[in-house]
Amino acid sequence: MRSPPHLLLRLLSHSMAALESISKLAALLPLPAVVLWKVLTTTHAPYNKHRGMKRIMGDAALRYIIRTLSVAQLQAQFGSTLNVYTKWAKQVKMPVVVDELGDDARLLWLGPKRLDHVILFDHGGGFALPPPNSGLLFWQHVRLEMEKKGVEPGIVMLNYSLWPSATFPKPLSQLQRAVSFLLDAGVDPTHLQLAGDSAGGNLINDGIDWMARSALVGLGRQIVDGFPEIYRHTFAEPYKAPAAWFSGVEKLVSSVLITVGEAECMRDDILQFGVLLEKNHPRVEVVVQPGGFHEDMFLDFDVGAKVGMLTPLIVDRLVA
Repeated sequence: MRSPPHLLLRLLSHSMAALESISKLAALLPLPAVVLWKVLTTTHAPYNKHRGMKRIMGDAALRYIIRTLSVAQLQAQFGSTLNVYTKWAKQVKMPVVVDELGDDARLLWLGPKRLDHVILFDHGGGFALPPPNSGLLFWQHVRLEMEKKGVEPGIVMLNYSLWPSATFPKPLSQLQRAVSFLLDAGVDPTHLQLAGDSAGGNLINDGIDWMARSALVGLGRQIVDGFPEIYRHTFAEPYKAPAAWFSGVEKLVSSVLITVGEAECMRDDILQFGVLLEKNHPRVEVVVQPGGFHEDMFLDFDVGAKVGMLTPLIVDRLVA
């Protein structure tokens, strides 16, 4: 007797999931040995002189996992952005507050929904991965520290579509929706701060490019086809843009803070971008964290370590 096709498909799906789990488990088997080796060989490295054992072990584990697992495996492990957010809300006993924007975009509020002073942040992850839980813990810490200084912000994260369900420029279109939603809700543009880490920082920069060029309201292929060839790479690698690309940015944002880790692989590109932006804006601040890694301030919250120098600096700049 033949099995019905849907049963065969279900069995095949379960078998593939089991194989994927076995593959992931096999890939992670060396993890304890890798972490031990890193502890033995890098504890006294110059870039680790300010770090405790928990950070060194956590950094080693995270780097190995990111380098070893495929994007599909990482997505399966971490889940969606909304899933990360709801788990975080349960962890910190905060209500889940979501504004649906349409087109698979939404705003996720990290704490009270306040519109007098809003920080809209875009998470990183190479446009393929959700934000880490540590990133949400970081922003919760920022909110609480700002409140201690007399500023009560509403901090909200853009939940944009991830690869492979969407590709650029859809996240940029979703950022446009988010900004429009907040302004329509009554947020004063002078009390709206934009923040982003890694790919999210790139998205914020692209959003500024979009706001500076009203011709880009219709997003799609026009986002690059409407410009000369020399401009087309600037959305992906803004540090390669001609100096005139950011002309007028001082009319859109009052100040810019760029942070970078001294030991991160994209340091030189980020510094070059800072130099480019300084040519077009009088209030650009570039801060290099000694010995810092990529998204270093988040990593402290992964292991409950003492925060580094960037976290209080970011709080101070957001309050100013």
